[in-house]
Amino acid sequence: MDDIRFDTLSRALGAAASRRAGLRAMLGAALASPVAGVADARHGRKRRRGVAGPCGDGTAKDNRCAKDAECCTKYCADGMCRCKPNLLDCNKDDQCCSGRCISGFCDGGCKPEGSKCVDTANCCSGMICDGGLCVSSSKAKCTRATCPDGCCDGTTCRLGQTRQGCGTKGAACVTCGAGQSCQSGVCVSPPPPSTCTRTVAPAPGPGVTDTTLAAAIAAAPAGSTICVKAGTYSNSTPADSAYANPANYLGFIDKSLTIRGEGKDVTILDGLGVRSGLFIGNATYDAAISVAISGITVRNGLTYADSASCICANGNDAMSLTLTDVNVEDCWGTVAVNIGSQTGTSPTTIAFTRLTIDGTTDSCLLAGALAVEANGTMTDCRIINNTYASYCNDFTGGMHLWYGSVTMNGGEISGNTTTGAGGGFSTRGSLTLNGVSVKNNTGATGGAGYIYAGGSLTTSGVTATGNTATTCNCVYSANTPGCESVICT
Repeated sequence: MDDIRFDTLSRALGAAASRRAGLRAMLGAALASPVAGVADARHGRKRRRGVAGPCGDGTAKDNRCAKDAECCTKYCADGMCRCKPNLLDCNKDDQCCSGRCISGFCDGGCKPEGSKCVDTANCCSGMICDGGLCVSSSKAKCTRATCPDGCCDGTTCRLGQTRQGCGTKGAACVTCGAGQSCQSGVCVSPPPPSTCTRTVAPAPGPGVTDTTLAAAIAAAPAGSTICVKAGTYSNSTPADSAYANPANYLGFIDKSLTIRGEGKDVTILDGLGVRSGLFIGNATYDAAISVAISGITVRNGLTYADSASCICANGNDAMSLTLTDVNVEDCWGTVAVNIGSQTGTSPTTIAFTRLTIDGTTDSCLLAGALAVEANGTMTDCRIINNTYASYCNDFTGGMHLWYGSVTMNGGEISGNTTTGAGGGFSTRGSLTLNGVSVKNNTGATGGAGYIYAGGSLTTSGVTATGNTATTCNCVYSANTPGCESVICT
């Protein structure tokens, strides 16, 4: 074979080999990718051309389907596997068209009324997640979620602080039993009769030893427990101006005692606007006594003496005073509650829990609601709606710490007014406020509070709103004049 014929034959064989390789490639592609009309052996039905789905199982999003479970996205719509639009539930990003699965729903957008939800955060504004559905808050059932601080009376959320409607955390409101009172949403029974050394009731009866608190105190030995039954106790005889005259008070306590009322809603000491409530100590300020009072309300106290209109505790030695679930209301003429010595030292120890001082008017001594010379704690106490007289010295409308160190945990100081220094509070001592609400107080110098020279204020988690004053709406300090940033409107 000459060279020309050999070269021609080689080129022909090469072209044939190239055609065979191309055919093999085309056949392999056809076998690897089914076309329309080719039966899918796995599903038993025709399948469209597509790419592998996002779940990695070889199923395309747009493949035909009969139910959600056949789709990697778990969403079958109009016979086709599709990605999920916004607001549908999901458990991973690649199920969603947006590629984002947030808090169990595609794209994390808010859900309209009637949509499924697992939390109120899933629902649009003005709605809550109730029973697994987003519903308007106005249509929502009364539940723990919609009534966290009160009780449910049918579909209505109640405050939950009265004997007729007591409860908390969305529980059903209950009526407290005879002799019980509602304390912080819980029906509380008085102590067993066996613990009572003396028993006071408005009228004589079985087990009753006295019909006035004053008589029970006079007869009880030191260290006794006096139980005061439900009722209103008062004396319409006007008080004189003597500071430590026992006859001027509904109770004159000069010994260590425990006094237990049946509940602040039902056991009432009423000064009728003509006499003071309770005096603790003696005229010489040297009563080293321990007194615990609980479950009573002292109201309508009045004094023109150097005392307090509702509760006065003056001791120059180691006095201890505990007040638990005590209300002080509508006192007049001087500070409602005065605690401590007259010497500038603070030997008195206090422990106040759920003490409320509300509605003192025209006070012209020490402070509007509470004056303290002591060391101790105040827990969940409320100093609210008290007023210091405009024609007297420039003290606070709420609470004033004269000397000592007091920590207030929780509670509120609100709605107090003075034309002087600090609408809500003032301090010459060391005052600490933890988680206290300070709101809507009015004072000429410092809407919220005033720090006198030598005093100090420490805060943590304090919220403030609506405090007003001529000088500033925050806390004014005589140590460094100006508005302090620790408590501001």
